[in-house]
Amino acid sequence: MKKFALILVLLLSLLCVLPAGASSVYQPGDTIEDFSVTTPAGQVITLSALLEEHKAVLINFWFINCTWCDYEFPFLQEAYEKMGDDVAVLALTPYDSDDAIAAYQQEKGLTFPMAMDTANLSARFGCSGYPTTVMIDRYGVYCFFESGAMPSASTVLRLMQPFAAEDYTQSLVNFEIPAAHPAAAMPPSEDLAAALNTAGDVTYAAVSNTWPWYLHADGYAYSANSGEDSTAAVLSATVQAQAGDVLAFDYRVSSMENDDYFVFYVNGTPVKIFSGEKDWQTYAFTFAESGAHTVQFAYMKNSIYSSGEDAACIDNLRVLSGDEAKAALSLNPVWPQTLEGAQIAFDVLNDGARQVLLDDPSGTLNSYYP
Repeated sequence: MKKFALILVLLLSLLCVLPAGASSVYQPGDTIEDFSVTTPAGQVITLSALLEEHKAVLINFWFINCTWCDYEFPFLQEAYEKMGDDVAVLALTPYDSDDAIAAYQQEKGLTFPMAMDTANLSARFGCSGYPTTVMIDRYGVYCFFESGAMPSASTVLRLMQPFAAEDYTQSLVNFEIPAAHPAAAMPPSEDLAAALNTAGDVTYAAVSNTWPWYLHADGYAYSANSGEDSTAAVLSATVQAQAGDVLAFDYRVSSMENDDYFVFYVNGTPVKIFSGEKDWQTYAFTFAESGAHTVQFAYMKNSIYSSGEDAACIDNLRVLSGDEAKAALSLNPVWPQTLEGAQIAFDVLNDGARQVLLDDPSGTLNSYYP
């Protein structure tokens, strides 16, 4: 029994003198041990060499046939082209061969180093989903981990830039990517009114904590949040109108169908939602009461996907009455409309009806189309 206890103590002593973290999962704030991987072209890459030449190292874990990796790589490539001198990028796959990596890299036009994860780093960082991004700062400290695809090149750049800063002196452990900010403020109300050929008593304003709308050189306003995931660009206007007056505006939207939306609000209530690809059209709304009304035009980015110009545009906003109002209302689309490839039937009791109202007691439709 004493002999067994002595052996156990000796084994425990041997374990205690192993290098700290030699097989453990890294935690944020840990200093990363040097590692070595070899690219399909035979280039040996070490962490120590990367940190001698760069201010930080971004490691991307991926594999071939990973759809989200395919989606993310163009953003990573764009960011690398802009900041590769300051921040090294290294893409590691734990599953694919050198030949497969080389073919994939050439096919996708990726110029940052890619290699097999022979150092078993995906396990050391506790990688359980792909793609996964890890950031190591200039001191070799593990500062950032995120599983899932980056939604844009600007997101990758906002991750890289703080680590490349000249005044970087303290490791940004558990770093969070800062939110994107618009490049400039919304133009003054009078500039918007002039560009949009505004007719009637209308005053424009920005909405705090949202993205602005800008003026295009061709004389219309457009949402400024193109490509920015989970954002809203909101243009607000105060409209003085009489009961029965009509607010008409021309609009164009180029967005991901049923993912990103151009929403028209009146006094806080969504009145109309546009999505997909729609060239310049007119929409008109009748005010039921006299007074000051708040209308808002919001381009809502709900998804990391984008399509077309990924923007909404408005022009020629005017308050109309009489025959002009009737003419504008006649341009509204006739409902119901059916999604392409779908079949649906309605019995419309009123031959003059131009809109079908649906009862939705479960709130299902409202959850998808606010």
